[in-house]
Amino acid sequence: MTPQISGLTIESPDRVRLARQGEAGRLYGVQSTVNPAKGPWARVNFSTRTNSILATNELVEATFAVPSADTSRFFRVLEAN
Repeated sequence: MTPQISGLTIESPDRVRLARQGEAGRLYGVQSTVNPAKGPWARVNFSTRTNSILATNELVEATFAVPSADTSRFFRVLEAN
C-alpha cells in the first residue's frame, strides 16, 4: 500500500496534526518544504520525539511543529525502513 495523507489539521499557528495510512508493520516518516519544486525537503519530528511512526491497519495520527511564519507548506509521506 502506498502511504497516503488522509488529513491535515491546524491545531495552532505552529502545530499540525497529520492523519495517514500505510501498510501495517512498516515505518513511515514525513517530510515538508515550503517549495516542492526547489526543496529542500526536511524530515518532520513528531511530538513522540521520533521522525518515523509504525503503521497499523488503522489511520495513524501524529502532531508536529511547523514554523508559524510560513504561509504555505507541503508534506509527503515516505517509507522509513
